[in-house]
Amino acid sequence: MLQLDDFEAIVLNHALRNGSVEHSDVALQFQRLLKEKGDSRNDYDVFERTAVSLQKRGLLDEKRAPTAHAPVAVEPQVLQSAILGTYNKISELKEQIRQRDREISQLRTDLWQLKEERGKLQERIAKLCPRTRIIARESLEAGISQFLGEWTAKISDVARNDLENAIRCLYHGIPTAAAMVSLRASEDAVRRYYEFKTATQAGSAKWKDILDELIKREDVRKTLVGHLDYVREKRNEAEHPDRIFDQDEAENTFLTVTNLIREIYKEIHG
Repeated sequence: MLQLDDFEAIVLNHALRNGSVEHSDVALQFQRLLKEKGDSRNDYDVFERTAVSLQKRGLLDEKRAPTAHAPVAVEPQVLQSAILGTYNKISELKEQIRQRDREISQLRTDLWQLKEERGKLQERIAKLCPRTRIIARESLEAGISQFLGEWTAKISDVARNDLENAIRCLYHGIPTAAAMVSLRASEDAVRRYYEFKTATQAGSAKWKDILDELIKREDVRKTLVGHLDYVREKRNEAEHPDRIFDQDEAENTFLTVTNLIREIYKEIHG
């Protein structure tokens, strides 16, 4: 057994018990020992010199962990205590690993339950939000600009609000309301188109009269005439209180209205 001074014994014993040693691990012991000895040196400086000394003697490595030669430098009972301490530390680490395994297992269970709940919620949402028939749901989710493109900024706030409501109604499977507000959204654009073509103010002119006059005009493109005629027909139908639109009709009405609005603004600003 090698000869160690009191400071070296403290450092090496701690390193053997815990796998390595730092100043904070033994600071209180060093301070107590220095006080007993009447030594005024700084405990940190003493620790550093002690650690360097043990490294030079081959008992600590560069990380201040005990080397293979360290056990021969301590008394058997100290070594036995160090081995017991190491065993206890290993046992603690194993318990920590088991605890983490239990936590991971619980997290996996919770994740599986969340996935199950998500699946059930998706089923409920699907029931509450029937499938669209013509327009992809992704297009509805993208908003008005998906249908009007660059002309979105040209429409009035009222028309924009109507189209947004129509999209929500289509998305949630409320076709009659979707068709009604879609038809109403077309009015602002049609009145502007009427003023563009006739160079007169639409004023309080009736909606039906405006449509009838535009359809008769020879300078209105055939594609627009088709859209206007469809809108006129659906507007007439919508006036009947018992009229109910199905999903196909509502989606087709919405597409016709947005196509009409796009064509109108393309011609006015073209």
